[in-house]
Amino acid sequence: MSRFQEYKDLTLAPILHLLSRLKVSPTAISASSAFIATAGLIVSIAANNPFFFIFSIWLHAILDGIDGPLARLTKQATTRGALVDVIADYVGIIAACIYMATFTTTTALNAYLLATLYAAVLIIALLRSYNGYPYALLIRPRFILYAAIVIDAVWLTNLTAPTVAIGIGLLIVSCLSGALSFLQHRLKFLQKG
Repeated sequence: MSRFQEYKDLTLAPILHLLSRLKVSPTAISASSAFIATAGLIVSIAANNPFFFIFSIWLHAILDGIDGPLARLTKQATTRGALVDVIADYVGIIAACIYMATFTTTTALNAYLLATLYAAVLIIALLRSYNGYPYALLIRPRFILYAAIVIDAVWLTNLTAPTVAIGIGLLIVSCLSGALSFLQHRLKFLQKG
């Protein structure tokens, strides 16, 4: 376990123990976070009011930070649970991209590109993990995007468009480095066999 995970687990200990006593499953938290992000987006678009999504994406992010530590505490960390967590993360990114294309100056093309590259990074990460060499550090700029969305909505800045551009650049680097490393490991494996 990384130092960051240990710190997060320690910081969240009171709420984690409460959730554990209430028999709340980590998978239920992951699924709830995806539902909340989606519902917030739908309500924001229907009401033409970005603040519903602003609230829901941060609640999504908070829940996303709780599910893993709760799984470790309750000894319920499973491959299935990790996959549900990844899918919930991606649902949050898709919702954020639709939100940005709807309510900010981010173009639909850039939002689509960000969502596609994010999916590619997740697929590469899953392949690497399945093959026994997970990322030591995986760059996923979702929390930076979520912060930019809030800053844009509250202070009426134009921060999301450049943040999306930076996110796209980071995801391209992550895709290329992850794919190259994956291929390098696979070639070494094939040469041994």
